[in-house]
Amino acid sequence: MMLNSRDDINQIINNIARQPEIENIRIYNKEGQIKFTNQPHEVDQFVDIKAVACDICHKQDPAPSEISLEERTRIIQSPDGHRLLGIVQPICNDPGCATSDCHFHSKNQTILGALDVVVSLKETDAQVVKMEQGVFSLAFSRSLSRRSSSFLPRSFCEKTHHQTGGGHPPDRRWGLRGKHRHRPGP
Repeated sequence: MMLNSRDDINQIINNIARQPEIENIRIYNKEGQIKFTNQPHEVDQFVDIKAVACDICHKQDPAPSEISLEERTRIIQSPDGHRLLGIVQPICNDPGCATSDCHFHSKNQTILGALDVVVSLKETDAQVVKMEQGVFSLAFSRSLSRRSSSFLPRSFCEKTHHQTGGGHPPDRRWGLRGKHRHRPGP
């Protein structure tokens, strides 16, 4: 960035955008003009400074110099209907950059622009749904297992006790009368 090598910046953005979950990468200048993007038709277009990505900083005038990560992230809907995660990172004019011979910004300009990265959550959401289904299935089967293990032996014991005339208390494990129980050897 300090060398303002447009070709290198474009190549870096396009390399990163090749990752399947990356939807958009944009670098805006201070005026809201898209200077770099993985969508060639967007280059040099201006965005509304009150648009979702820009409003994070520009809802106040002047824009604050520091904003938390939580405030710089947003969840939006894609045209296809899946969720997208957008993250905006201000590009700051570091003191070392402003005094450098190769830099062309004034040292008084604290924010030079913003990097906006939009990532698809489609695969992540699909994995979360799969995990939720697995947890639900596990909990349901566990619940059934507990109910059946506590229901069946009791009914078996009660039935056996009733059939034997109810004399001696049954062995709760096997449903047998006391005298038929297995006893350990001497």
